[in-house]
Amino acid sequence: MTAAGRGRPPVFDDVARARYLAVLAGGGSMVDAAAAGGITARWASHLASVDTGFAEARRVAKRDGKAARSALRPHGSEGRYVHEKCRCELCTKAAATERQARRDAAGDVTAGVGEVSLLVASRSQEVFLPAEAA
Repeated sequence: MTAAGRGRPPVFDDVARARYLAVLAGGGSMVDAAAAGGITARWASHLASVDTGFAEARRVAKRDGKAARSALRPHGSEGRYVHEKCRCELCTKAAATERQARRDAAGDVTAGVGEVSLLVASRSQEVFLPAEAA
């Protein structure tokens, strides 16, 4: 056992740990939080794997940070509907509008196709139909 006052002082003390968790809970990235705590993001991950108390505090801070970042994004966007799974009326309408705009911009995908080839799996025969019938 090392005598008191000997050895290398801890780099990630309680003050640095509090700064790390505060930045993370405020919506900062893992790299930004690690820089605020004076460590690397890899060291924070390692510490979470060996210290269950820190791992739990980090999990809570990450959850709070995600909520903080989400609160900054406005409703009424397709991105919020898709990436954040927001199903409010504004985001749902925005996603439907954007989806329809993409479909309209793509136009008729069958334009210029003279025949459509269909494979009948039970008979292994190809049947050609005019494009109007397809």
